Amino acid sequence: MVRLAKGANKQATQKANPPAEELDDENNEGEVNEDAAEEVPDETDGAAVEDTFPQDDDEEDEEEEEEEEAVEAEEDNNHSEKRKADSEEDSPDAKKAKPEEPEFCLIVGNLNTSKEDDELKESLKGFFAENSLEVVEVRIREKEKGQKYGYVDFASEEDLDKALELNGQTLLDQELKLEKAPSQDSKFEERKEKNARTLFAKNLPFSATPEELKKAFKEAIDLRIPTGDKNKGIAYIVFESEAVAEKVMEEINGTEILGRTVRLDFVGEKSKNKRGGQFKTLFVRGLSEDTTDETLKEAFKGSVSARIVSDRETGVSKGYGFVEFETEKDCTAAKESMEEGVMEALAVAGVVVVVGVEGALEEAMEVDMVEVDGEGEEEAAGEAGEAVEVVQGVGVAGEDEGDLGEQSRLQSVAVLGAPFSGGQKRSGVEHGPKVIRDAGLIERLSALDSSIHDFGDLTFSKIENDETYMEVNTPRTVGAASKKLSGAVSRAIGAGHTLVMLGGDHSLAMGSVQGHAQQCPDLCVIWVDAHADINTPMTSPSGNMHGQPVSFMLKELQDKVPDLPGFGWMKPFLTSRDIVYIGLRDVDPGEHHILKNLGIQYYSMRDIDRLGIQRVMEVTLDNLIGRQQRPIHLSFDIDAFDPALAPATGTPVNGGLTYREGIYITEEIHNTGLLSAMDLVEVNPVLGATPEAIEATAALAVDVIASSLGQTREDSSIHDFGDLTFSKIENDETYMEVNTPRTVGAASKKLSGAVSRAIGAGHTLVMLGGDHSLAMGSVQGHAQQCPDLCVIWVDAHADINTPMTSPSGNMHGQPVSFMLKELQDKVPDLPGFGWMKPFLTSRDIVYIGLRDVDPGEHHILKNLGIQYYSMRDIDRLGIQRVMEVTLDNLIGRQQRPIHLSFDIDAFDPALAPATGTPVNGGLTYREGIYITEEIHNTGLLSAMDLVEVNPVLGATPEAIEATAALAVDVIASSLGQTREGAHAPLHEEPAVSAEDTEQLRL
Repeated sequence: MVRLAKGANKQATQKANPPAEELDDENNEGEVNEDAAEEVPDETDGAAVEDTFPQDDDEEDEEEEEEEEAVEAEEDNNHSEKRKADSEEDSPDAKKAKPEEPEFCLIVGNLNTSKEDDELKESLKGFFAENSLEVVEVRIREKEKGQKYGYVDFASEEDLDKALELNGQTLLDQELKLEKAPSQDSKFEERKEKNARTLFAKNLPFSATPEELKKAFKEAIDLRIPTGDKNKGIAYIVFESEAVAEKVMEEINGTEILGRTVRLDFVGEKSKNKRGGQFKTLFVRGLSEDTTDETLKEAFKGSVSARIVSDRETGVSKGYGFVEFETEKDCTAAKESMEEGVMEALAVAGVVVVVGVEGALEEAMEVDMVEVDGEGEEEAAGEAGEAVEVVQGVGVAGEDEGDLGEQSRLQSVAVLGAPFSGGQKRSGVEHGPKVIRDAGLIERLSALDSSIHDFGDLTFSKIENDETYMEVNTPRTVGAASKKLSGAVSRAIGAGHTLVMLGGDHSLAMGSVQGHAQQCPDLCVIWVDAHADINTPMTSPSGNMHGQPVSFMLKELQDKVPDLPGFGWMKPFLTSRDIVYIGLRDVDPGEHHILKNLGIQYYSMRDIDRLGIQRVMEVTLDNLIGRQQRPIHLSFDIDAFDPALAPATGTPVNGGLTYREGIYITEEIHNTGLLSAMDLVEVNPVLGATPEAIEATAALAVDVIASSLGQTREDSSIHDFGDLTFSKIENDETYMEVNTPRTVGAASKKLSGAVSRAIGAGHTLVMLGGDHSLAMGSVQGHAQQCPDLCVIWVDAHADINTPMTSPSGNMHGQPVSFMLKELQDKVPDLPGFGWMKPFLTSRDIVYIGLRDVDPGEHHILKNLGIQYYSMRDIDRLGIQRVMEVTLDNLIGRQQRPIHLSFDIDAFDPALAPATGTPVNGGLTYREGIYITEEIHNTGLLSAMDLVEVNPVLGATPEAIEATAALAVDVIASSLGQTREGAHAPLHEEPAVSAEDTEQLRL
């Protein structure tokens, strides 16, 4: 029997979230206002990270390196030879339970910066090996200034001590600087003590220099403004003692320095944010453009000051501001008067602003727009468009704020349908919003940490006699629809919602992005699409406007776009530096010229193949928000995906994004914390050839939206899809000494399709066999979705006989030969295998546990140079070294999906007696589980087989139970179960109450 199950897919790379809100202040030219910054950073937070940082001779700023430590450690995890699973390592319990860090670690400084990391690692390994020192692992790091250093873990303290004696010797023309790495405990205590005497200052003038601040903080012994492309108005100030820091806190907090009111807080455990402290400032958003500082202050009785945040170029209000009070009590009273349902009508610039918040954090973060559907939506939304959010302490409410950066990003999501197909000639895309909702969109989003508001669909009318104008089809209809959508989007975003627009064709992006820009003129756009959609009316081959929306937005193309009827309202608002394309593979000649001529950044599918999606997203986000954090508009055309995944769309192009690439894009955008609006367009159910094609496309759209808004692939949700059914083909005669080829071929083909569909839907696949011939189907189905996969084959047998070398003719001893390209001319065409084409090379597979290899198999392994480890090799090298070399060879140069094919007979028969071909001298329990743990720790396991459990051959019930239990352990450890304990997250240790203490005393 074959059973398919879903496990957690661990491909997402996590990024630390930026500050929740980065708000412009007119006094600081639109830079970040730190009144809205995140919780005061605790400089002990990185103490549990694996590596520490060296003290360099140039006295590199230690605190800045420590802030980078968590991010660097994660990058190290993604590239090191022994990878750690993100979700396992990030949880508090995992940190408590994980083994102690290597005790024998050496810091190597002054490395040659002109050398690549791989060359440095190999050179360091060779250098210490030449001195008879056993190196366990080498890791290379790079500082902000380009300097490189490394960490070398040794097998013993004796080797570490001998290594220190090599200090000053030369490697790659550089004199090495060697130092023993400090322990984490000592590092933690040092940082904790320093935090106690360090103040965090915010709301500083962005023009302030360290010298000017040192004059204001005369008692400071050290002062640091975090570096970066732009000053963010914050600083860390260190004093001689905790008492001095407390004194400065009392004297300076709330006073003016260089014309700005400075806010001070302690770093670490004494931070008022850590204690759930109160604030004296309200953050108000949803204001009209006419609101001034004076009218805002008048609206809040008892306030001492108020200020509106305006765009630095236009001077127009951004729709939010800050109101300050003399005391925390006054601030709290102002907020509570609204939370108690007073529903005060506040006259702000002539607009009636209704505030009615009921106390919950989600409600404190937003006031709902009126939910609309169909007629009257503009009037209803217009009333609600001026709704104001009032949040104390800039986005924080309650006694226990926890992570301010997270809580202040609690989203209010507005879903708005735009069922419009006028931008192209094929009907059907107007049904896109309905099928996406029917696929469970609202239910899926409701499970996220957001409040979801479905405002139904806008209604659009086709303008009669909308004749072609300058070769452009239906310009008046498209212009009117885009204008209507622009107004709705602007009001939704102005009311504090993150906007999800469901199309509809891609011409609608003119309206959605323009409406977004009305509220956020500094936005940037990520356009995920098979097409560039940047034709002008003069270059478009078809005249369809769904291929032209970007040209109407770009300032550089203003003189290339003629004045069309219906577009008098539309003025260009983006520059070529504000947009990046991802996924292009069908670009018209005129579009190609525009992209090149304007220097617009774009990544074709070839670029993604060449660089990898991780690098594409890294450069994309660095270019768009690296210098200045600003709102992101994601415009996602479903045809960016390969048509095998999204068949129900109008202009499919082969060779598109895989599921994992598309979801990685949206996960990385979500992780910035800056997504402000998104479009999901071009789902066309009329063009789906089957109901399954329509459902698959709509489900994919839901996944894209959900992952953009925070759904991760790290939650281990398990789905048991039951068993496939197989039929024995009658009269399946032996062919060229091969037994039952037609039956095996049909079963493998059926399994291949099921596996491909499961992995294509984003699942990590667990196949329960069944005999090992099924691996032909499971690995081939996996390869359909992940053609760059690699295979780890854990088995007592090589299963690589060809039909010509097999002693028995049984196909469970032959599956690998059917997969290998190098054996294509050695495997005859068998009945039932017309669908099967070889797809692996000899470099894509590694065997572990071999001890019963036929002569023909041995010849193949040696002749093709296939890497394998027999039980003798495991005895000689140890299982740790075997796994280290295996993973280095398979994924050391390029991270790629892993398929684990595990035959239970790899274990010793004493552990797994209920199997068909047991061989003595197999893996121990610890060796087998270590293999699966290490594979899990890569984060790259994408599918696995567990085969050859045969209860009929168990001599006793106990033998059957032992074999089945061992199979369960193998699967569980492959998916994250550890021998250190797998527990639900515990975010803080339980505290002992005063009553408990008194009872204990008595």
